[in-house]
Amino acid sequence: MRRKIPSNSALLAFEAAARHGSFARAAEELALTEGAISRQIGRLEAFLGVALFERIGNRVRLAPNGTRYALQVRESLDRLERDSLYLMGQPIEGASIEVAAIPTFATRWLIPRLKRFQNKHPNITVHIAERMEPFILAGSGFDAAIHFEHPAWAGSRLGDVLRACSGQSLFDEHLPRSLKQMLSRLFPALCVAQYV
Repeated sequence: MRRKIPSNSALLAFEAAARHGSFARAAEELALTEGAISRQIGRLEAFLGVALFERIGNRVRLAPNGTRYALQVRESLDRLERDSLYLMGQPIEGASIEVAAIPTFATRWLIPRLKRFQNKHPNITVHIAERMEPFILAGSGFDAAIHFEHPAWAGSRLGDVLRACSGQSLFDEHLPRSLKQMLSRLFPALCVAQYV
């Protein structure tokens, strides 16, 4: 049976237009004309049988159905991109871990510490993707997520995941020694080491 999936070009055009709130900016990003974006979205709306955008004069805004669908399409495209990049960069041997993190935390804390982890565990590849919004971890393709949100996400447990400590010995005690240990703990004792 043939799958009922819209074309990739229509989904890419819709996701860009929804994210920018503008057909013109979506066209600029995708190196297309504004008319091409409009036609792709028109085809997508015809395929789905629902209006995704409300047209007000020569302006557009997401309709309620469009808002929900944009989130789903963005997550699907992110997952497809991540899975493709994973395959393109897959090491011949070893394991990998997929981590979703808030961009600021990832760039200022997590990524600077990856070199040390990589030196100790050269057969483990860590893939980090930015995620600003809460999402359902199960089925997302991520092994772990580092985020802040209250109350806890659906299907998750709320608990402390960051302990501040100082001194190399405390840091060494809490640093996961293997991918298996990291996954089994789900980061219960991430340490911020303060070197004096």
